[in-house]
Amino acid sequence: MRVALLIMIFTLPLSAFVNSETISVGEYHIEYEIKGSGEATLFFEAGGSAGMQDWNSIYDDLAKHARVIRYSRVGNGKSTAIKKHFSSEDYAQGAKAL
Repeated sequence: MRVALLIMIFTLPLSAFVNSETISVGEYHIEYEIKGSGEATLFFEAGGSAGMQDWNSIYDDLAKHARVIRYSRVGNGKSTAIKKHFSSEDYAQGAKAL
């Protein structure tokens, strides 16, 4: 039983530990997280085949000095799966909503 529990803990995806929220943009939900405060705001997009967790290595450190927003494009992370071809304009509308 203990071995099974350890295996489950070490195989959970890192995204299970992210305190993300979602925002609705049209028929889609976009995963995002905001952390920190400061004069500057940093905005990180995760695209291609990446989710916002790709920013984990620098996210917490940057949030000590600035407001940091990161999100997963539609089709990545916990955002809604893509149901059509997305153009750059479609992706920009999602970013603008955040």
